[in-house]
Amino acid sequence: MRESTAAIARKEESPRFQRIKKELLSSRVHLCPERAYLITDYFKHHDNPRDPMIIRKAKALRYLLQRKSVRIYHDELVVGNMGSWRISAIIQPELSGVFMATDLLWIDKRKTTPLLVSWRDRLRLLFGVFPYWLLRNMPVRAFSGRRRELLRYVLEQLKAAYYLINEAGGIGHFLPNYEKMLKLGVKGYL
Repeated sequence: MRESTAAIARKEESPRFQRIKKELLSSRVHLCPERAYLITDYFKHHDNPRDPMIIRKAKALRYLLQRKSVRIYHDELVVGNMGSWRISAIIQPELSGVFMATDLLWIDKRKTTPLLVSWRDRLRLLFGVFPYWLLRNMPVRAFSGRRRELLRYVLEQLKAAYYLINEAGGIGHFLPNYEKMLKLGVKGYL
């Protein structure tokens, strides 16, 4: 029989769970460039453009997983990490991650979801990673031959009201306050 939400809420948290929760709640979110570096390196130096895209992406994933750092944190029973920090936001420059370049210089100072990242990584992203993907990213490929539509898309992505709320940007996740949304409706929420 399924337990009700109230019954689950009444259960005590284990000491291990409490330690993990405390650590997570006290950790700041970091922008992790590791994936962006590895994917860019693969496509710059090891990619075969004659292969079908599905094969190219599979080989890039293999390259990434063979070289990615692994962190196993104390008390974890199920391990694995998206980024090189306890709480990381990854960058997917081959998708739409390039559009965050305009935000990169002050990303640690923004009001909503500030992300910590070293100046060394910011500069490496701005001058090494993003230039490579500027004309190779997903939107540029999707709007190939339709410059006006691409320009409109890019301009929309630079306005906070139009940021993608999905995986295309690769810069974080958006989880709305569902309780508030149900009470106020979408228009009341905005």
